[in-house]
Amino acid sequence: MARLWLMKQRYRHHIEHFCHARGIDIPSSFYRLTTSRYAAIDESTVPSTLVAKTWFNKESLSYYLSGLARPDTVRAFDFHEGYEMLFDGDDVKRGPPIQ
Repeated sequence: MARLWLMKQRYRHHIEHFCHARGIDIPSSFYRLTTSRYAAIDESTVPSTLVAKTWFNKESLSYYLSGLARPDTVRAFDFHEGYEMLFDGDDVKRGPPIQ
């Protein structure tokens, strides 16, 4: 159980670092939820904002993105493998590495 907690903390740390380095707002509700490997950034706001919820699997992330009116304004990332995720309207696929 301790190892799982450390993994979740690691994702939180990587997501926070990513956001701070790019000037992305982190909502306070992000800290109230368990952190998983997939995170999304809403770029329709200025500055961009981290979506407070994170996802454990690609299917859940795809479901979230498919429910958005404008999924093209949201970028998703896999903080476990270090890649941006690209949404094709049905599924998310691995894109370029996070830089």
